[in-house]
Amino acid sequence: MRHAKYLASINANRRPAAFVLRLLPLSIALTLGGCDSRMNTMKDTDLQDRMYECHAALSQNPGFAISCDNVRRECLRRRKEGKFLC
Repeated sequence: MRHAKYLASINANRRPAAFVLRLLPLSIALTLGGCDSRMNTMKDTDLQDRMYECHAALSQNPGFAISCDNVRRECLRRRKEGKFLC
């Protein structure tokens, strides 16, 4: 009987974690998709400033690194359009 209660408690504890793990990729995709549209409307000078901040940072936490990667991709996109900003 104790064994069944233990297994039931493990399964009950796993369900919320599984739910969160299923939603995590979706939330990341939606967040990153939103970043690109915000970057498209960013002024050239603001984009240059952000790129400078990324290059000047000695250590980057994961969120800052993702932001810097988005800035880098936006710089490359604008470079393909003929704007050499950063």
